[in-house]
Amino acid sequence: VIGRTFPGRHNTIEVNGQHYSRFQSEDMAGNIAHEWIHLMGFTHDSRNDSDSVPYAVGDIIEKLAEKYLKDGKLH
Repeated sequence: VIGRTFPGRHNTIEVNGQHYSRFQSEDMAGNIAHEWIHLMGFTHDSRNDSDSVPYAVGDIIEKLAEKYLKDGKLH
């Protein structure tokens, strides 16, 4: 598990430091977006459910962050 949330119980995103220690900034951004979408109520069936809203939004954010970092728009 990289990150987890508990929608309806609290608005906290928990992340696994073992994964984050190897992550690039864009990976972290994508994961936080993925977990935030869970807090909004969207779910997925499994890790292989890559066309779900949390995975789709996380992938978009990760790609945008990678582009912005490359273009010097993020530091």
